[in-house]
Amino acid sequence: MLRWYNLTPEQIGEQLNTDPERGLTSDAAEKRLKKKGENNAFLMPESTFGTYLRAVSRDITVYMMIATAIMSAIFSQDVSAIVIIVLLVLNLSASVFFYAKSRGVLRDMARLAAPMSRVIRDGRLYSVSQRKIVEGDIVILGPGDIVPADARVLYSDGLSVLESNLTGEKEVSVKNPKMLYGLNVPVSHQTDMVFATTVITAGYGKVLVCSVGEDTYAAETGRRPQIVAHDKLIVLSTLKKYCTTWGLAMLFMILVLTALDLALGLRSRSLFDIFVTGLSLAVAAMTEMYVVFGYYVIGSGLAGALKKIGKVNSGAVIKNVESLEDLKKITTLVVPRRGGFFADSTSVERIWCSDTLHRPNEKNLFKYCGRLLKYAMLSSGYHGANKGVLDNPANDASAIVSAAEGIGLERNVVAAEYRCLDYAQITVDDQPCDLSLIVDGEDLVALARGDALRMLGKSSTYFDDGQIRKLTERDRKHITESVKQCQKNGFKTVGVISRQSEAFLAGSVDDEATDWVFEGYIVLLEPMLRGAAETVARCKEAGIHVIMLSEESSEQNRVYAQRLGIIGETDESSSQILTSAAMSKISDQNFRRSLKNYGLFEELTYVQKKVLIGHLQEEGEIVGFLGCELDDIKLISKADVGFTSAVTLANGTSSLDLGMNDSPIYLRNSKENPGGCEALKFAGDIIVSAPDRPTGGFNAMVAAICTSKTVYQNLMRLVKYLITSQSARFLIVLFSVLANTFGFNKGGVVQMFTAPELLFSGLIIDFVVVVSIAFQRKTKGVLTEKEDTEERLEKPLLHNFKPMFYGLIWAIYTIAAPTVLSLIGYPPKGTHLTSMVFVTFIITQFIVACEVINERSVLSKKSRVNRVIAFLAVLILAFVGVMAIPACGRLFDFVMINMAEWIAVTASVILTAATYEIYKFIKNKRKEAVI
Repeated sequence: MLRWYNLTPEQIGEQLNTDPERGLTSDAAEKRLKKKGENNAFLMPESTFGTYLRAVSRDITVYMMIATAIMSAIFSQDVSAIVIIVLLVLNLSASVFFYAKSRGVLRDMARLAAPMSRVIRDGRLYSVSQRKIVEGDIVILGPGDIVPADARVLYSDGLSVLESNLTGEKEVSVKNPKMLYGLNVPVSHQTDMVFATTVITAGYGKVLVCSVGEDTYAAETGRRPQIVAHDKLIVLSTLKKYCTTWGLAMLFMILVLTALDLALGLRSRSLFDIFVTGLSLAVAAMTEMYVVFGYYVIGSGLAGALKKIGKVNSGAVIKNVESLEDLKKITTLVVPRRGGFFADSTSVERIWCSDTLHRPNEKNLFKYCGRLLKYAMLSSGYHGANKGVLDNPANDASAIVSAAEGIGLERNVVAAEYRCLDYAQITVDDQPCDLSLIVDGEDLVALARGDALRMLGKSSTYFDDGQIRKLTERDRKHITESVKQCQKNGFKTVGVISRQSEAFLAGSVDDEATDWVFEGYIVLLEPMLRGAAETVARCKEAGIHVIMLSEESSEQNRVYAQRLGIIGETDESSSQILTSAAMSKISDQNFRRSLKNYGLFEELTYVQKKVLIGHLQEEGEIVGFLGCELDDIKLISKADVGFTSAVTLANGTSSLDLGMNDSPIYLRNSKENPGGCEALKFAGDIIVSAPDRPTGGFNAMVAAICTSKTVYQNLMRLVKYLITSQSARFLIVLFSVLANTFGFNKGGVVQMFTAPELLFSGLIIDFVVVVSIAFQRKTKGVLTEKEDTEERLEKPLLHNFKPMFYGLIWAIYTIAAPTVLSLIGYPPKGTHLTSMVFVTFIITQFIVACEVINERSVLSKKSRVNRVIAFLAVLILAFVGVMAIPACGRLFDFVMINMAEWIAVTASVILTAATYEIYKFIKNKRKEAVI
């Protein structure tokens, strides 16, 4: 590794051929990426074609099928051998394809969870995946960012880095661009360098990438972390045990059946037919493929949790698949107001000055509100010591400046006219307040901005129509009522006050004084997440306790919580709100006793949030916590399921153009940004998009819970259908053996399934049903449904009884079709018998698949049939049509049946559907009676 710390930024820039101001060109970056490869600072789960093939070929039935094909060739059954080989190839190809797709989804979850970086290219700022970083890139770093590669510091404003994962040092390292001297400076002392996989804890910086991928210090020392693992899901291990038990039971039954056929059926059937039937039954069962099918279900479910909107995604990335186990059991959600329920954008709705509420778009607004908006803009200190504060659209200052510029107050012009001496944040009645000291002509003026009522309380006069007037009690009461009315309507009110000052530092301003001038107040709208109230109601119905955290205490919080349904709308709702101060006074015992009553917590400290989560867990709650700030990382780890909020969920190959602004470091402060940070994305189990769309924020959290429940329900549907189908085929073949032995056939040979027909119904039709189950999406009521998949899978023999019974009914209805015809004097024989049974069975496979997938009646308006099931219907119809061609029909020993046989087939299909519908009707009526 080169000693980059011994070089100046100019020397490195020259060596890497990059512009420290404009960065690389996009073309240059693309060429370097192709030459060097992706920057794999983090280990990603990767799979090759060989991995996929090995996974699907572990099934012993694959080799049994090959043996069947060989036997067909030996016994001169060339047609059967060809059909069997074709079915094997089709099944293996489809299995590899869908397994690769499902593993690809899991890999994509990791890619989406991979940290993003802000990079300057072509003189513009882009957000790109860290895997796309190349040597020579100029990267912008801020609090919560994960360093994407080893890089030389070009600019530092208190840039502090936690490097404990590489150096073992617990203290942060403060970085600066000053070049170091020395031949062997330890990594922990290289203050002009930052290293891949370390975390920015404070400050800002601009760095020049020197080493990427395998050349980074983390890679050379073997300390690159795995971004996520996917192979430790308990349910897959349980499913494997389940299918092994059922597979052994099925194999035992097939051996008994074959032995019985050998002992009793040799007089009517050949040795080849007996063996190939048994092997085909075993192959069609595909019991060893259950775990692979489980991956289909999980991968499809996780993909369904995301909604693609252009180059970015909205919804949830279930990064840690292991979290599915706890996700479906969540009983309490702890969600911050910002990042969970409110979008990251604030707008000015009204402006109060001179005893009038003005609209931001009305005429002559500059005349009436120019001074107020100018002072409100200046109070943020954006043009002085607080640069960069406007870069966050969720910031009040950003909305105020936008409104000011809308009436012609250009911030650059205002900044030049009113010099900012200093800026500070103070507290007024324990509430944060912005305080700026500016030069207005020959005067020094202190400007403060904060909660309107608190600002009013510090004022003795107010600005009215160009005059400074004394605030009478009547005026104060009138303004107070106006402010409270806005707050009751769910608006945030920000007051602006001013006073003459002799101080040159903001910290020296007498903030205790009460002789300020009340300039007016600004009414701000914080857009609530659409559909959040309905989602809270669904959570309540499902028994999930929703807790909202707020960083401040205000009347708006109560209004917001009431609108969301988190607290009640009566006077007793105050008992559902707990402030930080009140929590510090309550005993642990009383706090635990009252936990279920609280819906809103205000101003909690980090320690209090930790106590809240701990007490909830001690009371037996499964807690999901949404972290939005860097300080929340440990809380995310403490919760049973850690949710994190992301600014964007970009596709792995996408880059987002963030433009540029006049902040010297092109950053927004992550403390003021409720959209989360890259370190949080890495630490969390589930990443949700920002609540700027209905599919983000809190709604995405609940959607993730629904997804987890649906995944497990689909796993159970998968097992239920396959065992039902396998049992039905087995019983039909068993009936054939018994019919030949005990004379049910009235002198003829009964063979209700040929080997190719068995394999087609199992390897093709069943496989399509498996895929359709995997694509089954969550239903509206899934949140309230009980989920006991693991419990049912842990007792395979006990919980197989019902599917086996369904298989018995299915087999009886299939056998009934030719039996009824025999009873009325039209017995189908030979290929007509097998064709009739085959057609009945594959059509009822479609019916049974629809019934298993839909918990409610398939006739219900709310019943949904996904595209794969629709494809299955078309496939069956097309197959029957093709089999009508004699040359094709001979491949499966199939002939087109006559009208009487079609009527019998139709009757069997209707009976199968009616039986399922009657059962569902009775089951749903019982549910309703219990409720």
